[in-house]
Amino acid sequence: MQPLPPPSDLRWRTILAGGDKLRLQSLVLNVFVTRARMALRNSRPDQALVDWIREFQAVIEENGRLPEVQADLRLMFGGT
Repeated sequence: MQPLPPPSDLRWRTILAGGDKLRLQSLVLNVFVTRARMALRNSRPDQALVDWIREFQAVIEENGRLPEVQADLRLMFGGT
C-alpha cells in the first residue's frame, strides 16, 4: 500500500468535505466518504475534519490490502 499523505494535505479536505462525486470501487470507502460528507455538511468542517481524516486513514490502513482499496487510493492520491 502506498503511504498516505499527512492530515494537513488538502486532498483530504477535497475528498471528505468536497462535493465532487467520487467513483470509488471499495464499498467500505464509499460508505465512509458518504457518511463523512453528511456529517461535515451539518457541522463546521474545520473543527471535525481532522478527526474524520484520522478515522478515514485508519479505515484505509485496515483495508489497504484489498485491490479495490488500492485502486481507490490511486484515484484519490495518484501513484501507481
